[in-house]
Amino acid sequence: MTYSQEEVQDLFDRVFKLSAKDIDDKIKKVMNRPEIAKRRWFWELLQNAKDAVGSNDKVAAKLILGNDYNTGKPFIDFKHNGKPFSYKDVENLIFPYSDKADELNSDKSGRFGTGFLATHILSKEINVDGVYHKDNEYLKFNFNLNRTGIDKPQIAIGINDTWQEFRKNKTQIPEFSYNQNNYDTTFRYYLDEASLNLVLASLKEIDHILPYVLTFVSKIEKVEVINAFDGSTVLYNLGKKQQLEDSIWHYQIEKVKTIDLVPETSKINLIVSSDIVMDVAIEVFKSNDQIYLKPASDSRPILYCSFPLIGASGLQFPIVVNCSKFKPKEERDGIWLDDVGYGLTNQELFERVIPLYINICMYVSKNKWLNTYLLFLLPSS
Repeated sequence: MTYSQEEVQDLFDRVFKLSAKDIDDKIKKVMNRPEIAKRRWFWELLQNAKDAVGSNDKVAAKLILGNDYNTGKPFIDFKHNGKPFSYKDVENLIFPYSDKADELNSDKSGRFGTGFLATHILSKEINVDGVYHKDNEYLKFNFNLNRTGIDKPQIAIGINDTWQEFRKNKTQIPEFSYNQNNYDTTFRYYLDEASLNLVLASLKEIDHILPYVLTFVSKIEKVEVINAFDGSTVLYNLGKKQQLEDSIWHYQIEKVKTIDLVPETSKINLIVSSDIVMDVAIEVFKSNDQIYLKPASDSRPILYCSFPLIGASGLQFPIVVNCSKFKPKEERDGIWLDDVGYGLTNQELFERVIPLYINICMYVSKNKWLNTYLLFLLPSS
């Protein structure tokens, strides 16, 4: 069966309208819960970077905050060294549907699904620069992802403009060879005063949470945060990993902060009890030859599905819980715990926490670590 040009155009118009409705609905959800989106945007970008490499590969990411030399406008660049975009990646980015049907057996957390729309809390326009792979061709592309429309018809026009720009702005790269030393993918967000302050506040929370993410997500090799406003560079990477006894591990995150070319290295130490499916974790530090449990920061989430479930504040548990098999809510602000469907799955998974929690309590007690009351101190709601 063949279609006329008019029928094809009508089909495209319907796709643009349906996508515009979906985008409009989900951006409104984001903007109606700004306190969640303000804390979530970075983890959505990092999650998509993690999904840009194979199951046995690792990814590195950079967050760069600075001023544009040409316009003087502040911006952030999120860069990663993952593999080139596929057609489905571009499609999911411009028409953000989360097609999980072909990912049920993968380790992807979500590749440009609805969660990516949370990053529009920074800006409704994103400049996307990367490499596109189709058949045996590699092409360089750049386009402006525009969500600035005030209603669905305007958003549909923006989707069409973005799609046409992507189709036109591709340049073939002869003899392209994927190299993890190159950060070929960049998402640029131009910031106003409010979103700049939001990013600066986020850097503090990233510093608290990132050690847990590097511990739980083995595919992330390192993350670098470059802040041109204060001249600092902070590099986070997983250093030592040591098994202490059955199901008890010590992870050491190395943090190197450089100001005025002077590096300062510190170590973050996490003790993790794991049964492969589920992890529970605490942070410790050493002082005067004694090991202490470290009090949690107020901003540290308790619940992780590889990445933090921002907003899951209702969970009352004294230490961090992580499980990549949790079924989170769409907004990734918690997990279902009802007595039906995904809730039953999550309940069954959560029961695995108890022996791990007991295990870590026993280990801490046996080794006479201090501040053990923190193992039984519920976070304030």
